[in-house]
Amino acid sequence: MIQETEDFINKECRPSTLDNIQIMNMQHGHGQPINIHVYCRQDNSATSHYKLSLVPVIKRRLPEALYPVLDRPNTRVVGFYFGEEGKEDGIMLLEKTK
Repeated sequence: MIQETEDFINKECRPSTLDNIQIMNMQHGHGQPINIHVYCRQDNSATSHYKLSLVPVIKRRLPEALYPVLDRPNTRVVGFYFGEEGKEDGIMLLEKTK
């Protein structure tokens, strides 16, 4: 699902800035499939590229996972993934790489 969302943003939408992308994700519960909804302005930018990734939250320690990415000016937290009970959750990040 992450790769398909990233491909949609980079190949079909091609927004020029992070501000032109809104992502919302929904999940019915821990370990359930995630639904990612993307709304973006179709700028057809030939130079912009984005990477969507999932950063693990180990032992439910959200600050340790979140603080290192908050300082990145070209990165946005766009959602959360709730793993199976007792397993790692994740923070979904969207980064403008160029």
